[in-house]
Amino acid sequence: MAKKASKSDSTAGPSVDTTAPASFERGVEELEAILEQLDSGAVGLDQAMNRHARAAFLLNWCRNVLDEAESRIEQLSKPQTPAVALHSDPDESAET
Repeated sequence: MAKKASKSDSTAGPSVDTTAPASFERGVEELEAILEQLDSGAVGLDQAMNRHARAAFLLNWCRNVLDEAESRIEQLSKPQTPAVALHSDPDESAET
């Protein structure tokens, strides 16, 4: 006798693969491949839902990587203050 699906089984969301890609570029490649699959209509509803969930994860992951890179660039672009401040006497500079 076949087991009836419980209400929680039928309403459970897709399981999301939250494995981070090896690199930003790999993440973008995977995201593009998923979008092509979804656009082609070649996948069934369940698989499309799973692929959509993975795409959402990848999109957030890629955005976070870009945000971190932007933050690092901003830090590197800030003028660096010397570790030891040079103190000069204003009277000495007037003499030279």
